[in-house]
Amino acid sequence: MTTSIPLVDLRAQYAESQDETGFCGKLFSTGNRTAPWIALPEELAAGRYELVAGWYRWQDGARLPRADAVGNPRGDEYVLGPVIVAAGAQPRPDIACLLLPESCAALE
Repeated sequence: MTTSIPLVDLRAQYAESQDETGFCGKLFSTGNRTAPWIALPEELAAGRYELVAGWYRWQDGARLPRADAVGNPRGDEYVLGPVIVAAGAQPRPDIACLLLPESCAALE
């Protein structure tokens, strides 16, 4: 199973996506605040996007359906929440960058 975490624009078009094989279901369990990183391209237009999660079989690309707690079908994606991309926004340094400034060269 492969997890897809795309950033979707207001026209429901994928603006960027990160796909990872083997993401554990615990990643999306209630209360878990850990999320994978998605590198956004510099040319990404400012605006509102939705971050969604979906799953598919890597062998054939078939999307896996999701269901609610009682088994009712709920499509094949789950909206994680909104993302606002600000015009001229720059990446924020992470802890490694603060501790080892030479690791920040890519952020300049």
